[in-house]
Amino acid sequence: MRIYGLGCMALSDVDEAAALRTIHAALDAGVRWLDTADVYAPDAQRIGHNEALVARALETWSGPRQDVVVSTKGGLVREAKRWRPDGRKKHIEAACRRSLEALGRDRHDVYFLHAPDPKTPWATSVRALDGLAKKGLVRSLGLSNVTVAQIEEARSITAIDVVQIELGVRSPAGFESGVPEYCRREGLRLLAARPLGGAAGCRALKKNAVLRAIAADHGVTAEDVALAWLYHLDPALVALPGATHPETAERAVADLALSEDERSRLTVAFPAGVQLAVPRAERRPPRGAVGDVVVIMGFPGAGKTSRAQSYEERGYLRLNRDELKGRLAGLVPLLSAALESGARDVVLDNTYPDRASRNRIIEAAWRAKAPVRCEWVTTTLEESQTNAVLRMLKVHGALLDAQGIRSLTTPAENTFLPSAQYRYRDRFEAPTKDEGFESVVELPFERRPVGDRPGVIVDADELLFGAPDAPLLAALRLRADRGFVLGAIAWQPAIGAGREDEAAVVERVEAARTAVARPIAIAWCPHPAGPTVCWCRPPLPGLPLLLAYRGGIDLARAIFVGSSPTMRALARRFQSVFSSRDAFVQSTGNGE
Repeated sequence: MRIYGLGCMALSDVDEAAALRTIHAALDAGVRWLDTADVYAPDAQRIGHNEALVARALETWSGPRQDVVVSTKGGLVREAKRWRPDGRKKHIEAACRRSLEALGRDRHDVYFLHAPDPKTPWATSVRALDGLAKKGLVRSLGLSNVTVAQIEEARSITAIDVVQIELGVRSPAGFESGVPEYCRREGLRLLAARPLGGAAGCRALKKNAVLRAIAADHGVTAEDVALAWLYHLDPALVALPGATHPETAERAVADLALSEDERSRLTVAFPAGVQLAVPRAERRPPRGAVGDVVVIMGFPGAGKTSRAQSYEERGYLRLNRDELKGRLAGLVPLLSAALESGARDVVLDNTYPDRASRNRIIEAAWRAKAPVRCEWVTTTLEESQTNAVLRMLKVHGALLDAQGIRSLTTPAENTFLPSAQYRYRDRFEAPTKDEGFESVVELPFERRPVGDRPGVIVDADELLFGAPDAPLLAALRLRADRGFVLGAIAWQPAIGAGREDEAAVVERVEAARTAVARPIAIAWCPHPAGPTVCWCRPPLPGLPLLLAYRGGIDLARAIFVGSSPTMRALARRFQSVFSSRDAFVQSTGNGE
């Protein structure tokens, strides 16, 4: 039996009487699933407002209340206009109990974890949900805004019955995430949040030619057709359109029969839906299909380029976003066109951090009956940062900041800021064969030393800028006389903040060089604290790598001298020796 739902979030922003009439209209029309959350409220001071509204609507409705499922969510907190996740056990249990009070119940029908909390281990949050079920506070547990990997990990801890993600004609990434297909295969109830894309989405739907034409033939709205299309993909799915007026609430029950021709036209208009409409076995290429589409993925700066170039040398067509000066999604039509024109061996070397980005390539290849495999360059974030900096130094001879990168007129070897790698890390989902790959091969990255000479890198802020330190200076001279390359790094944020002129730093640098009385390269970062706008702010690897690149230093044979956690972190990053000032002076005097 098909279940119709209503997302109640927007009802906290309208007059209460109108909100109650809207919910009643939806229930009268046949809606039997109401979805809310503790944070759905007019402001941060009225947490639980939407839940209390749903409770009043049910209390004042004369229909069969026992047939209505109410789902709510916890695990977010509101701070003014900002919403942030809080997946701690303490918060989740307290939120669950507050929601029970707001809904006037002693047990939730369905209780969702609203979103994963990056600051809390996922297993910790899921165990908190499991504890709610064991205490009898929840009949069914659900997950919202999650990946396939997170669902699988959660199910290894407790029973998960329902999953909610954003899904609809305006949300192809929801289909591409693999979550809908996984839920159907595993028998989990799937809830489609924002199936029409909210108010802005509804306005866009009205402009879609295919939706408008089919709607006109049936005497309904484009929104009605969009909901009907979603239900035809999977009758067990529960869509949660929002509404703020009784007349729109009644349309939540999209009982519209679509002809085979209409479904075909909608499939062409919204191709991502095919992943629910057509079983995977019918979509993927037959065994032995001719072709080899290779996806090489990994961090920006992981070392994918050299791997892709080896395929180019063997005759593969290479599609790379940066060389083509386009967006990642723009490669999909290029791949389709290439395969349709007869190319069968194609290599794509881009980041592809999540299942959705990889899914677009897989489905495009499958439409052309070409198999796809994945090569995952498993370089760590730290090694990828090092590789990105060295590539920048090789191409530009300097560390470019945000302004310098923006001024480039060409991609120039894919030059980017650290933020690009942080975005990859935050979106990353490990690739698996389950996505549709013929195989997934992990390729560890092997780094070669930058130089071959030993070196000493000193914290200039702590040890060189200021009163002369005779024992340290003598130790540095001895090291230089023994063949060590001398360098120093500094962070001078007052320059970027406008509190100091760069000339003052240059004066300090020259005074330090004079005091050392041996060749010493001193590199500094002038950028202030805050969002990352450079590669040179410690503990990012830019400054040590700049010294190593220009001075021929093998950082694995270098000594980092200082006392700060930053210097210790840099030494650990490069597997270098970390030494305090006193230990360095003593070891140098002992001839070490």
